[in-house]
Amino acid sequence: MSLCSRPPAPAERICEKLYALDVNGTNGNDQYVHVHPNGLGVVGVAPSHALFSEGGISAVSFSAPGKADNLKRALKATGKRKKGANNLHADSFLCIITANSGTMYQLKVCCEGKLIEVNERLVSEPCLITMDAEWRGYVAIIQLSGESRQDYARGLLSNAEYQALKGKA
Repeated sequence: MSLCSRPPAPAERICEKLYALDVNGTNGNDQYVHVHPNGLGVVGVAPSHALFSEGGISAVSFSAPGKADNLKRALKATGKRKKGANNLHADSFLCIITANSGTMYQLKVCCEGKLIEVNERLVSEPCLITMDAEWRGYVAIIQLSGESRQDYARGLLSNAEYQALKGKA
């Protein structure tokens, strides 16, 4: 570690990093799920995502075409047990990110759980995804369902497997 680099945040030290590659069968549509020991998962765009070579992001939309707004669903979640939050499956819609080139990437939840929060700042500041993807540019927070790692990590790569395939941090 160089003297000028930022020390890792506590969340970076204790979260298990998992990855889903080529989500929806789209080459380069890679996502991360950082799992905290308390059962929360932070979902976002992985460092190997094609967006980082597209020249920026023009828009982020949490509305699926012809469907209710995921943002409104997240705002209903209240209380300790997150009453009102919708149960989501690994292939549930999360958002659509539009690159400056016009390419659209549909993000999925990648794990089962309840939608606790979506990052509303991305609607007004979509550049946060490419500037600070793992901190201020996260897409959503999910309360993971499943008791063990095998339950929520099904179909996801570990950090070591991801590094071996992509070679990016």
